[in-house]
Amino acid sequence: MKLLEELLVTVFQMRLRNLLFSLLSPLIKMFQMLTLPQEILDTELYFIDAIGLAANLSPTRANGLAAMVKQMRLYALAFQAKSNS
Repeated sequence: MKLLEELLVTVFQMRLRNLLFSLLSPLIKMFQMLTLPQEILDTELYFIDAIGLAANLSPTRANGLAAMVKQMRLYALAFQAKSNS
């Protein structure tokens, strides 16, 4: 029984990693094309709504996605402030 439980936990963790990668992949690809912090700050992430991603996520996952976008923007803002000083 213990082995089955460990296997189920492993499968669940793998699926969770795949889900997180699926959510992050479009964001990472979008931000990789940008070279300046200001470009990241000015970018409208319209594709999230256009493909219905936010509408099809649970509230918890939608909040997590929004938090990831916010954190990426905060990193860009911090990098820009550091570059300007």
